[in-house]
Amino acid sequence: MKEAGEEAQYFRLDGSASTLVFASIDQAVPELLYWGPRLEAATPLSAIRLLRERPLSFASLEQEAPLSLCPEESRGFSGSAALQFHRDGRGFTQRLELRRVEQGAEHLKFHLADPRAGIELTLHLDYSGAEDVLNACTSIKNVGEQLLTLDQIACPTLPLEPHCVEALLLQGRWAGEFQSERVTLHAAAALVIEQHLGRSGPEHFPGCILGEKNFGEVSGHLLGLHLACSGNYRIRVERLSDGRAYVQASEFFHPGEMQLPPGAIYTTPQLIATQAHGLELMSQRFHAYLRRHILPSWTRHPRPVLANSWEAVYFDHRPERLSALVKAAGAVGAERFVLDDGWFG
Repeated sequence: MKEAGEEAQYFRLDGSASTLVFASIDQAVPELLYWGPRLEAATPLSAIRLLRERPLSFASLEQEAPLSLCPEESRGFSGSAALQFHRDGRGFTQRLELRRVEQGAEHLKFHLADPRAGIELTLHLDYSGAEDVLNACTSIKNVGEQLLTLDQIACPTLPLEPHCVEALLLQGRWAGEFQSERVTLHAAAALVIEQHLGRSGPEHFPGCILGEKNFGEVSGHLLGLHLACSGNYRIRVERLSDGRAYVQASEFFHPGEMQLPPGAIYTTPQLIATQAHGLELMSQRFHAYLRRHILPSWTRHPRPVLANSWEAVYFDHRPERLSALVKAAGAVGAERFVLDDGWFG
């Protein structure tokens, strides 16, 4: 679809209750223009872009820097560039161009490249229509002749609606996990959630919920997201000085930790996200997605009735006592017996 003086390509993914619309302008990295209630099939996608246009303010650029799925400094983006790399301290900028698109009923793959920088980038977007849940990740290939050091590479960056002004975070400690904390988002500072312990744990949950002020179980529009990473990670939520906001998630690299020799490929962890009205609907969508796509197939069938030894005997694992417990459990219909917390005796 052609606009005045430019070439625009539009793409959409539909779920049972929602639609995502993407646009690539002049072969640049695509932007997520719309994620909301499902659109009619005949909706002109170019109209979505027109509705998203913002007036120019004084002392600003005539063309607004795009907040794309992979924001780039080379296109004037003032936030955190999604891709940061170098080759022995040089060659640290890129300007990606869209080369090829693969699209199916529930997936999009945007293949981008910058031959001068020696990189190829693929944005993977899978949308589970039944649950209205997005699963996104980014792959990079070093097609240059020198070693490529990755400082950061984020999953596809998601823009936030203007009403997203509050974040719900989960943190804690052993026996005190998932303590909730609400934080107001400000333009003066970015909200950064990081884990540097090398493994997942109760300190910080690798995700957050972003939404309207005081969103609740059945009220308020929100975006829930989870980075499927069991190692070091970083989640950044930032509101730019021009009012636009975004969320970006990535694995966290120590200096020089991630190096790609020529021909090597790195793929980010998966970012799993959904939009909903209220926490209850968000939870329902995540739970349905987890059961259908993440958990093994045997969990979708009735499981054996289980008897656990812990509260019955604690650390007293004398064979005669356990034998009596097994027989008693079987007598009331237990089909599986678990010896709990006896492995270190």
